Amino acid sequence: RQGRGREERHVRQSKKREERYTRQSKKREEEELLNEEEEEKEMDEKNEVERWEDRGRKERHMRQSKKREKEEMQNEEKEMNEKDEEE
Repeated sequence: RQGRGREERHVRQSKKREERYTRQSKKREEEELLNEEEEEKEMDEKNEVERWEDRGRKERHMRQSKKREKEEMQNEEKEMNEKDEEE
């Protein structure tokens, strides 16, 4: 009789231990998933910021190029006018 009670107690303890282990691993998996999602979100945000910064640099570059072109055109016109005046 005592042997059987001890065995049943052992089975119950094993079940509890297994359930606890299962809960802990599920919790760990959920935490890992959340961490991965958080990291992905941070990377997406970082990439988005980089895209906007690149876009800003390109736009600045375009504006500077247009400004330079305009200045060159004005200088050429000025030179042409000066040559015309000399003649």
